[in-house]
This record gives sequence, C-alpha cells and structure tokens, in this order.
Amino acid sequence: MNTPRTRNGFKTIWSVLRLIGAAPGLMIAASSEYRRFRKTFIAHAVSGGLPPEAAEEIAKRYKPTKLIRSIPGVNNNNTDTVS
Repeated sequence: MNTPRTRNGFKTIWSVLRLIGAAPGLMIAASSEYRRFRKTFIAHAVSGGLPPEAAEEIAKRYKPTKLIRSIPGVNNNNTDTVS
C-alpha cells in the first residue's frame, strides 16, 4: 500500500506543514532582529552625518515584511515593494 511515490508525497506534505508551523516564529525572530538592526543602523548613519529622516527611510526598506512581499510571486497585488 505504501509505495515509494506515496511515501515521498507524505514527506513533502509533512515538510510543507512544518514550514507553515515555523513561519510565525520566523517572522517574530525577523522582526526582533530588524528592530535591533534599525536602531543600530540609524545611530551609525546619524553619527556619520546622514540626517535622521533619511536614515529612517533607508532602514524602512529593509523591514522583513517588505522584503518578503518584494519576492516575485508573493502577494502580487501589493503596491509597496522594495525598490
């Protein structure tokens, strides 16, 4: 009953379910790391002479949700992508 093809299908389904289950945790970790990056980036950019507003605008472009949405095929109807 369990042919190799069926077992491979179950492995694929199991892998997809594991990724779906891990996605929220990955986004939480990415958001936490982004906040740390943003704070450090802005501090260094301002100390280097960049206006704070410009540093904040640059940092916003690296927000995890914007980066993910900029991937082709992900949320194609989105208009705010990384340029």
